[in-house]
Amino acid sequence: MPKYTQQQKEIYSVKISIKRMKPPIWRRVHLWSDTTLRQLHMIIQGTMRWENHHLHKFDFTGNVKFEDFMHLGGLETALAYGNAMEAQKYDEKTTRLNQVAPPGTTFAYVYDFGDNWDIVIQVEKVVGQLHVGIKLPICVAGRRASPREGGIGIRGYEYMPSEDEEDENEVARREEIDPAKFDRQEIDAALCRLQT
Repeated sequence: MPKYTQQQKEIYSVKISIKRMKPPIWRRVHLWSDTTLRQLHMIIQGTMRWENHHLHKFDFTGNVKFEDFMHLGGLETALAYGNAMEAQKYDEKTTRLNQVAPPGTTFAYVYDFGDNWDIVIQVEKVVGQLHVGIKLPICVAGRRASPREGGIGIRGYEYMPSEDEEDENEVARREEIDPAKFDRQEIDAALCRLQT
């Protein structure tokens, strides 16, 4: 794996979109080109205001998958699922975005294998170089509130049952969400702890 010097660091513009959502839910983030896949996972969690309670995976070609094997139980579980080669070849903690996804690349990220939040990641372009004082990642644009984590999935988010069909807890959770609202300051506050 190549070593990166500060002079080689570029700023990527990356669009993060939840697949099959109408109207669309998306975020545009500026981040360092040498962001690891583990860091990208945490950035996605922050932009969607999720809490990292579920499994996830990245898929770049349809063949190569970077999965969160630590939560799955390590190599033994990977062997059981037939993913031993991927578990041995790739590590989210050391694999960097600029190694697997140069500008112009689109790839997939799946979060919560029960609800299956399918995310499309587009590395749009290089928007700058390292400058003294720049702290990344930051959210620069987006649309709509992200769905809350935990148990509803895309079908549940699209189907909004009446209060008669929901229990009191679910009604209270839905009342907290304004689906049309996009709050960049809230997202940047969540990303602040990830900044370097």
